[in-house]
Amino acid sequence: MGATGAASLARRGVSHVTVLLGGILLGLSGSGVLLLLAVLGRVRVATAIPTLLLVTTALGLITPSAAHGVLAPMPHVAGTASAVLGFVRMSGGALASALVSLSSAKSPTALAVLMTLFASGTLVTWIVTVSPPRCAPLSPSTLPLPSGTQTPQPNPAPRSTDRRRSPS
Repeated sequence: MGATGAASLARRGVSHVTVLLGGILLGLSGSGVLLLLAVLGRVRVATAIPTLLLVTTALGLITPSAAHGVLAPMPHVAGTASAVLGFVRMSGGALASALVSLSSAKSPTALAVLMTLFASGTLVTWIVTVSPPRCAPLSPSTLPLPSGTQTPQPNPAPRSTDRRRSPS
């Protein structure tokens, strides 16, 4: 469902960065609700399935968008970049599985905590590495000049090179 939605959004011209952020927020929402349910002791099949569906849909949005973001800048090494992306995803899954299995909690709380931590870490990573800057970049006209230096004046408009005379 998520991958189909990502493809549909891409066909409509929605940026992969926007889809990526939407997927991250959806996954954080699903894992956060699951954590809340786990802390309250309200996790049942009927309450867990919708939250896990949100997280799975989020992964469907995130995966193709992240792959596009990773592969687009370096098409000449797309195979290697794709392999690295797969390695990072599988390593994250193995780490999460090991951490949940080491937990002493015999409830869904450990899984919910870890899912929320990973989703939060993903959002922080997006903010630091992908999100657009919050302030305008410095342009040469806004940079401070050394003391005693005059502000450069813009170039005058180019003069016309047409030397034809108008009829008098």
